[in-house]
Amino acid sequence: MFQSSLLQLSWVVWVAAAVFLNAALQWKRHFPTVLQDTLLYGKVKLGTASPVPLLNVPKKWFTYFYAWGVVWNILILCHFLLICILGLSSSKIPLVNAAVTAITGMDLEDVCLEGVTQRQFDVLAVLILICIQVSRRLYECCFVSVFSGSKMHLLHLLLGLYFYTSLGPTALLHLDLGGRTGIDQKPVLQLTGCLYWYHFLGLLLFVWASLHQYKCHRILADLRKPRATEEDKAAAKVSSASDSSYGLPKGDWFCYVSSPHYLAEILIYVSLLLFFDYSSSWWLVVAFVVSVLSLSARQTHSWYLQKFENYPKNRNIIIPWLY
Repeated sequence: MFQSSLLQLSWVVWVAAAVFLNAALQWKRHFPTVLQDTLLYGKVKLGTASPVPLLNVPKKWFTYFYAWGVVWNILILCHFLLICILGLSSSKIPLVNAAVTAITGMDLEDVCLEGVTQRQFDVLAVLILICIQVSRRLYECCFVSVFSGSKMHLLHLLLGLYFYTSLGPTALLHLDLGGRTGIDQKPVLQLTGCLYWYHFLGLLLFVWASLHQYKCHRILADLRKPRATEEDKAAAKVSSASDSSYGLPKGDWFCYVSSPHYLAEILIYVSLLLFFDYSSSWWLVVAFVVSVLSLSARQTHSWYLQKFENYPKNRNIIIPWLY
C-alpha cells in the first residue's frame, strides 16, 4: 500500500502549500517574481509582466485537463464496473489495471467481493458523479465559456491534470477502508439495499451546486460578450484595453460572494464526501479544493475591488456572510 500512502501524501503536500500561500498572501508583493507569476492567472494576470513568458499558456487550455479528466475517469469507472460489479478478471483490461494499481497500490480483484457490497456501491456512485461533473465542465469550456487572451502559468495546467488524474484513484481507496456499518463487506443482492439517507442528501447537494455553478459560468460568459452596460463600463477603472471587456457580474450567487462558481465547486466535492465516511481519503480532496479555490477567490475579490469603484460592499470572498 506504499503507492496509496504516496497518493495521500501528495494531497497533503498540495493542501499545505495552498494553506501557506493563503496565510502569506497579504505579503504577496514581497514574494519572488517567479512565485507571483505562478499564482496569478486569467483576468487577475492581465497587465502583469512574466519573468518567464514561455511558462505561460492560454487560460483556455483548461479544456485540455477537463478532456483528460473525462477520458481517464470514464476508464476508471468502466474498470471498476467490469471487475467489482461484473466480476471479470483484471487481465482482460491490463493497461488500465496496471495504471490503477501503480497509483493506488491495490488490485481491485483483491479488494472487491462477489456481488455489490456497501463500499462498492458508494465508490460506484462517486465515480459516476465524478464523470458527470468533469463532463459538464468540459461542455462548459467548449460551449459556454468565452475565453479572452488571458494567460495562466503552466503549473496551473499541471495541477489540473494532477487533480483530475487523482480523483478516481482516491475514490477507489475507500474500498480498502472500514465503512459506515459492520456489515459493509457483505454482498447486497439489490442496489436498493445500499441506499441510505446520506446518499440522497449527497445527490441533492451535488445537483443543487452543479446547477448554480452552471448559472454562474453563464453569467461570467455573458460578461465576455458585447453586452456590458454603460453603467458597468463607467464603474470600471480600466487600466488597459484588455480589461474593458470585463463587466461587473450580477445575479444568482454573485449577490453574496465574488466567486460563487468556486463556492459551488467546493459544495460539489463536499457532496461526494457524504457518500463516504470519516475514514475516507476524500477528506483530502475536499481540503485541496477548499484551500486552492480560497486562494484564487481572494485574488479575484481583490481584483474586483481594484477595478470597480462601486463594487458591492456586502459581497464576501467565497463564503456568504463569513469570508
